[in-house]
Amino acid sequence: MKLGKYLVLVGLSFMVACGQPPLTVTLSSSELNPVFGSSVTFTATATPASKIVKLELLEGTIVKKTVNNAANLEQNIVMDKAGKRSFTARVTDSAGVVASSAVVEVDTKLPPAPVVTLKASQTEVFVDGLSTLTASVVASSGVSEVEFFEGTKSLGKDSSVPFELVVTDFTSVGSRVFKAVATDNNGLKGEALTSITVLTSQPTSFQLLTNLSPIPEVFILSPDVVELEAKYEAGVVSKQTKWTLQTSNGSPAPTDGSLGTIVAIPGDPNGLRSSKVRYVPPTFANFNDKSRALVNVNSVQDPNQTVQLGLKSIKKGTQTGINLVQSPVNASSKLNVPLQINLEPVGSVGNIDNTGVWSLPDSSSGTFACVPNFPCAFNTQGQIVTNRVLFTPLKLGAVSIIAGSLHDGAGFKLDLTVVP
Repeated sequence: MKLGKYLVLVGLSFMVACGQPPLTVTLSSSELNPVFGSSVTFTATATPASKIVKLELLEGTIVKKTVNNAANLEQNIVMDKAGKRSFTARVTDSAGVVASSAVVEVDTKLPPAPVVTLKASQTEVFVDGLSTLTASVVASSGVSEVEFFEGTKSLGKDSSVPFELVVTDFTSVGSRVFKAVATDNNGLKGEALTSITVLTSQPTSFQLLTNLSPIPEVFILSPDVVELEAKYEAGVVSKQTKWTLQTSNGSPAPTDGSLGTIVAIPGDPNGLRSSKVRYVPPTFANFNDKSRALVNVNSVQDPNQTVQLGLKSIKKGTQTGINLVQSPVNASSKLNVPLQINLEPVGSVGNIDNTGVWSLPDSSSGTFACVPNFPCAFNTQGQIVTNRVLFTPLKLGAVSIIAGSLHDGAGFKLDLTVVP
């Protein structure tokens, strides 16, 4: 009896195994010996289609394209590298089984004439700006020189890599077309074109933005950093910018980092010439120190455009002694009568700029207004930003006023009772 059951189970298992076709994938290419610069189409097909969760095209170990829950993949790849390149297809099924195709080797031969690609560092520049033309050349016999033209006018030659020319005579608005002509060591030539659009500069729209609240001066908690971005109303400024730090009286910032430093954003190939950078505040010896620096950014596209932003830095932890205080302290909160409320330090906890964002849990209970002749602003949400406000009660009874510190986000509440 036991033997019979055993045989039945073995037979069933064998049938299931035999009923599943193996996981396979094939890869083909439209051309095995393509012309340099041409496009080759790769096609991968996997079976069985019902079990596939991922299909990939790889060059060596680098994944060039991935499709999910599909048995077919097609991808065009430009053959911009001479020599042999190896491609495979890889498929993964729902059980985690992986299968790979045979290797497809594509051998791209160098062309008999030079192949040229011409790029401009800035395809849009402002009047009096600049852009760098860079020519990339592939030639089997080597490159003798590259000459740059605008129309039939020669702008200059370069005989070493990188083949570059800086164009600075953008004096009028419009589109300009440039050409690079490369000559190889056999005297054969190849060429490429690119265009640059010249825009009118906009002196009133150059501005400096941050990733913090839009207030007249930005407060930063050391060791946090703040991102700065220079831009025109018409679009992002090019990498042609110059960032500098100076003291509040206008003199250059000390090089010891006591006013902080300007650093490039990691991964940005333009470095400190980029339109975006980071300000790293200084490290403080104690909680009572604070710093004020002026950040200047100058547009190389339009040298007359310079924007300045004040930055104040304090060390985390300095906001532990802040409260809301009505002024005068013992004043009654009377209906429809403005009352001044201050955000102040308690005792002698440091020299702190007590700027806060003010709000009311019940907006119908009253209104806020700026104190005359005192720094006051509004953020993008329309909330009042200052360290003292005029509060006008519109309801009798209990009311709560809240101020959130811009320095570290801490919130403070003042409970009042409004009387007739």
